[in-house]
Amino acid sequence: MKPGAMWPVAIVTVLAVTVAANVVLIVAANDPKASVVESDYYRKAVAFDSTMAERSADLKLGWRMEARLGLPGAKGTKFEARLLDANGLPLDGAIVQVVAVHNLDAGRPVSGPLVGVGDGRYVAMLPLAHTGRWELRLAVQRGTQHFSADLHQDTGTLP
Repeated sequence: MKPGAMWPVAIVTVLAVTVAANVVLIVAANDPKASVVESDYYRKAVAFDSTMAERSADLKLGWRMEARLGLPGAKGTKFEARLLDANGLPLDGAIVQVVAVHNLDAGRPVSGPLVGVGDGRYVAMLPLAHTGRWELRLAVQRGTQHFSADLHQDTGTLP
């Protein structure tokens, strides 16, 4: 082959690689599981000031939440949370809700109520489909007091 005949092959090869790369990018961009945007992000952005006010109220209240995710099983994953007051004493009689979001599957959050079992402990069996890192968004109401906590846990580990 003549040395000058390689130029057309090189140009066609570069163009073919460019077209193939663009096809891969288009397919990846249109994959619904490729990326997930926070659900209802606009409402959350508009309510940012009230969210910061709630966090400030949480700090003044002084409550804290400890949590533990068990190992996933056939019946789900055991989730246990413990609610403590500012002095570290257990708080019973609260209504506790959790929303669990997996880092790799944020488009399908899992939510549910926790049941109080005494000594400030609240438990639930959650149908968690993945092992690994979970963001746990907890909302607590006890009488007129409200508290929220965002925790991060791996399934099967202690806090």
